[in-house]
Amino acid sequence: MSPFLRVAPVCPPAPICRALERIEAASAHSQHSAAPEKESKRLGLRTQQYGSATAILMRKSTNLYYNRLIAWGQASSATPGQLDRFIAFAWEHRAEAVGVSVGAGARPQQLREWLEERAFESGHPSAKLWRDASPLPRNSDRDAAKKTGRRISVRRVRRADAAAWVDVVGGVWRAFGSRRPWFEARALAPGWRHYLAWVDDKPVAAGGLFVGSVGGRTVGHLLDGVTSRPWRKQGAQSAIIRRRISDGVKLGCELFSVETAPPLPGMPLVSFRNLRRQGFELAYLRESWKLQLR
Repeated sequence: MSPFLRVAPVCPPAPICRALERIEAASAHSQHSAAPEKESKRLGLRTQQYGSATAILMRKSTNLYYNRLIAWGQASSATPGQLDRFIAFAWEHRAEAVGVSVGAGARPQQLREWLEERAFESGHPSAKLWRDASPLPRNSDRDAAKKTGRRISVRRVRRADAAAWVDVVGGVWRAFGSRRPWFEARALAPGWRHYLAWVDDKPVAAGGLFVGSVGGRTVGHLLDGVTSRPWRKQGAQSAIIRRRISDGVKLGCELFSVETAPPLPGMPLVSFRNLRRQGFELAYLRESWKLQLR
């Protein structure tokens, strides 16, 4: 463990770590596949499988979140040939740079040597958190109501709310403007559930949940948790986290996965703390590797 970590990883058993990586890979594949055909061509979205790994590319973005290899060496051992095919796939698609996420339990140990031999550079790690389906802590919506003076209502996004969901997330990340048709389509795609927190008639926070089966387990992956600036630290995000867990349990989820900034000095810990308050634990720090292609 890094001596600088403010929270110690719990290091769950390898089968759980692999499930956490594989559900994220499944969500990424589903996300890239959800775009309407016209939007997929315009944005340059591609996805491909290499053994247990999922490769995703987005030509219109240099963000490695949309250009990476996920769950490499998880369900089955990685091979150098898979990495070479991924690099060739990225070159063919004219990607500027690509990343490889290396989670705990990735096999074999030599995969890091393969990355270095191909000029990948190690970057900043991310924090992978997890929880099981145990009951939520007894902090409730009443706590949020005390902070705001008004009740926060969390509702699942339906067709009429898809644009409002994109508005909230895009308003925080300032990155969804050109991707609106894609993410509105994702809000209605199979396996996905999206949520908005409302105060009166105003949407103030958002979050997504992808549910899938990996390795014989039903797993929920939380992502896109954001809150509009005027409403931060008032309980809206915690309410959305709780709703996603509650709904996931009803859908049969045994495990839940989420990724956020690691608990290191100088890193913002608001999301990390919100997740911890709802029963999530730091599973491990996930390695990030980058290859500059152009």
